[in-house]
Amino acid sequence: MRPHWAIPLVAGAVYGLLARLAFGFSAFEDIFGVMSIAFVFGVPTVMGFLAVAWQDTEPSWPASVVLGWVPTLIAIGATLLLAWEGLICVIIWIPIALLCATVGGLAGKLGWRLQTGRRPLGLLAA
Repeated sequence: MRPHWAIPLVAGAVYGLLARLAFGFSAFEDIFGVMSIAFVFGVPTVMGFLAVAWQDTEPSWPASVVLGWVPTLIAIGATLLLAWEGLICVIIWIPIALLCATVGGLAGKLGWRLQTGRRPLGLLAA
């Protein structure tokens, strides 16, 4: 049996690694540097969104807060293993990345609810 819940987590991590690779190309350095606002804040937000929005079943609100952390931490760990980033950069970036992944995860939860026709915050019956 295939673990469907893992596919969005892996997709988010792959997105993060591909974004890091793309942002590191010298041809894009003037426009999209690795330390640009788009990379620092946007990439972990999208990783969190993918991790939640692509789930087969609706994750709970608490799960939506932390699901985005998994691909984010996988991507950060891979950048360390591949020596794309130094340890001090990773240590500084982890709190920002996890916060952005949480925002993305919550946005993914809202998107999941809107896509299925449920009330976004679940306060009223659909």
